[in-house]
Amino acid sequence: MQRENENKIRRHAEFNSASSTHDVSQEKRQRQTWKTLNQVQGDNIHLHNGNNAGFTLIELLVVVLIFGILAAVALPQYQKAVEKSRATQAITLLKSIGQAAEVYHLANGNWPASFDELGVEPPNWTGTTKGYTANGVSDAVSNNDWSLQWWNYPGEIESHVLYITRMNGSYAGGGFAYALARPDNVPTGQVVCIERKQLGVTFSGADGSYCQKLLKGIFKDQTSDHRFYALP
Repeated sequence: MQRENENKIRRHAEFNSASSTHDVSQEKRQRQTWKTLNQVQGDNIHLHNGNNAGFTLIELLVVVLIFGILAAVALPQYQKAVEKSRATQAITLLKSIGQAAEVYHLANGNWPASFDELGVEPPNWTGTTKGYTANGVSDAVSNNDWSLQWWNYPGEIESHVLYITRMNGSYAGGGFAYALARPDNVPTGQVVCIERKQLGVTFSGADGSYCQKLLKGIFKDQTSDHRFYALP
């Protein structure tokens, strides 16, 4: 009887020992599993961050292509906007001098022969280059962009016209005229857009590309020297 009890005690101890060993092994496996999962997750995070560290060559090429397209579209529009702004300034200048000349004519009965006789000063341009070289040009001032001229022609039809001519760039030879006394084919008392055909800086662009397409002028007439466009 005593031996049987000892056997029972021994088997119970062996069972407890086995259970304890099993629990330790299971806990060890769980720890190993968590360690493996954490390592894999860390590797994934590392790889993910590594992919965001820079751009691929294809991505850079796409960005460069997009900027190139934007520049190709925006640059011509910007250049047109700049040229329109220059034209507006030239028209304003021409009107102010033309109106001063009309006041002079009313007060004196004749037209002034030069800018010095006006009550308004022309711009402080130091050059004297003539954009229009026909006989009768009595005064001219210029800078790198424009030439402002007074044309007095005592012909069969007395003509007095102010010209401002674009001197460089894609629209060189284009410009504006303000007729004071009636010349052939040019309306008086208003600014018209011109594209010069000869005698000076000639317009090399297609007909109407400055006055009509850029400035929305309407073709009116032409002489041997100019094409004329009424401005809106």
